[in-house]
Amino acid sequence: MRRITLELIFNADSYESEMLNLGIEGKKSSTLMKKETEAVKKKKKIPRVVVKESWCKGCEICVAFCPTGVLEMEDRLAVVKNPEACTACMLCELRCPDFAIEVFTDQEGETDE
Repeated sequence: MRRITLELIFNADSYESEMLNLGIEGKKSSTLMKKETEAVKKKKKIPRVVVKESWCKGCEICVAFCPTGVLEMEDRLAVVKNPEACTACMLCELRCPDFAIEVFTDQEGETDE
């Protein structure tokens, strides 16, 4: 346990010294943080969640299992309300008893509806 703690402290110290080498003191500058945020957004592919309305019976299982709150119920149907929060865990697709949900990731071929 001590070894892990020491490594974490070392990593934090090396990060701090690296920041000083770059001429950044204390916290990151807002410009650097904006650039990092933009780079992360460009790299992250948002999965596409499709709910087949004609197949959905409104059981709310998908909404209950979604760990990030991507799906919500609207007029007794599941709808995608927060797609950028999707982690492609596939729980909604796997738990849907009616096969009304599909999750497409960037590696899969997407089909038109």
